[in-house]
Amino acid sequence: MKEQFGKSSRYKLKKYRKKLEQSFDINVKMYTGNMDKSEYDHIFDCFRELLEKRFSDKKEYNNNLDAQEWSFYKEVVYPMLLNQQAGLFVLFDDKKPIAVTLNYFSKDVIFDAITVFDIDYFKFHLGSVNIMYLIDWGITNGFSILDFSKGYFDYKTRWCTKKYDFEYHLVYDKSSIKSTTVAILLKKYFLLKQYLREKDINKLKNRIHFLFSKKEPQTKNLSLNYSTKFEEFEDKELELEYIPEYGPKINKIVFEFLYLFGERSKEVKLFRVLEDDNLLVLKGKNNTKMIALNEKVENIMKP
Repeated sequence: MKEQFGKSSRYKLKKYRKKLEQSFDINVKMYTGNMDKSEYDHIFDCFRELLEKRFSDKKEYNNNLDAQEWSFYKEVVYPMLLNQQAGLFVLFDDKKPIAVTLNYFSKDVIFDAITVFDIDYFKFHLGSVNIMYLIDWGITNGFSILDFSKGYFDYKTRWCTKKYDFEYHLVYDKSSIKSTTVAILLKKYFLLKQYLREKDINKLKNRIHFLFSKKEPQTKNLSLNYSTKFEEFEDKELELEYIPEYGPKINKIVFEFLYLFGERSKEVKLFRVLEDDNLLVLKGKNNTKMIALNEKVENIMKP
């Protein structure tokens, strides 16, 4: 990290990790070797749910979520995991998986194949913190390289210390007209794909595919408008009603409250103001704040 990031960036990354651990009961585990099949199925199902949630939010299609491809991964990874050729690195908030990375192992290399984190924890920069945990695990267990695998993402550019190209090599019989023709066509096909990728046509294609997919996005109607400023709650005369459970819409507000004021998630309680149903009150161990919503609190109370 000293070689890759400046002092300010290192400070921020450590701060994100500290705030995450301060606000939640964080624990990490690499599942490799012995793992009960029922637990494997549960983690893999959570893995898929997080991917669906992430790409629904991005409004992009992800081919890994195709039923046939996902079934292939789920079937193939388990025996590899038992043989310590693969692993599922899971970050938990208490008992809830909030980040999952599918890894393959060689002698001293971890190959990050598919990774995802719960977008509700975005404020805590969970993607970067998850990488820090994975690097910690790799160093502790004798690995020298973390390979982010093929495909461009911003986080890979920020973290990688070496970049290399993913190449296709066509091997064919030059004495065969048929073989040569197929090789030429394949070369043109791969060059065209690369050209379109450089023009970001693949992103457009994924968005169009997403829009025409039959499945409704999980994040539909989960956005919530609210004022960007938490205010001190000082009016003791207002009557409050405790909200024992609330829907996913409100997670963003709760997590922002945790991040800004260093409270713990298990100690935060939510209340609505009976005199004004657009006001939400959040009470932690050391802070009580109020925030104004652009819709009634009762509309978002149900999980």
